[in-house]
Amino acid sequence: MTPVAAPASASRSYRRGAICASALAPEEQYLVANGRSYFRDLSFDDLHRMQFNLETTGLNPDRDRIFLIAVRDPFGETETLEAPYDGNTGEAALIRELV
Repeated sequence: MTPVAAPASASRSYRRGAICASALAPEEQYLVANGRSYFRDLSFDDLHRMQFNLETTGLNPDRDRIFLIAVRDPFGETETLEAPYDGNTGEAALIRELV
């Protein structure tokens, strides 16, 4: 069987001709086998997901900083948060505003 590309932590899919099989990560196998979930007693419909995007001045954490965060809630509302000033202090204030 030939592995199909997938992220390292995700399940793996294998294909041989028209036959396809999946292998779950051990953590996922445990949850499926025991009927447990990541969500405690919540049903999937009770969950709310928030997305956020970080914009940085670069990829070096010693030099570069987060200067903008875009947030979207499960109802489609969006908000853009901007660092009030440059440097470490501005990044810290931006992160505090997010949480």
